[in-house]
Amino acid sequence: MRIYLLILFTLVLGACTKTVETVYHEDKDLTRFTTKPFKTEKKNKEIELVAEKECAGKVICTDQEIKLSVIHAGRFSFLKGKDLDLETEQGNINLNERDYSYSYNSARKAKGGTSGVLTEQFLIWVSEPDFRKAAHSQNSILLVGDYSFVLSSEGRVPWQILLD
Repeated sequence: MRIYLLILFTLVLGACTKTVETVYHEDKDLTRFTTKPFKTEKKNKEIELVAEKECAGKVICTDQEIKLSVIHAGRFSFLKGKDLDLETEQGNINLNERDYSYSYNSARKAKGGTSGVLTEQFLIWVSEPDFRKAAHSQNSILLVGDYSFVLSSEGRVPWQILLD
């Protein structure tokens, strides 16, 4: 009996977890599709990626740009002034046309336990064909300056769902 309850609980939990959140904004007559945050780490530097697509009305649109957010939260600045590229076996994608913003929260705790966290964010508009390359490629690597972050295929499944 316990096994059946465990299986049922797992199925219910899996059904409630959405990889892409869909929200219709009636006042603006647009639908916003947002992926779950996808985290990757290299040499104690963790970045988070979130993709978002907006479509007019209540339908799924094509040939739109995807807003990709690259976020880093830590004690010190990491993203500022670095070049961004996304390498796939289908070609490289230049991510250097972007908007940089940051905020500092002195009450929040950093990983090491010290107080104060600087949250940096790049907002990048990526064409749908380029984003499709990144989502459907077998291997994708995000280059942030000298750092290379491997983007796992499991983490990019929400990107595929967003496009499909």
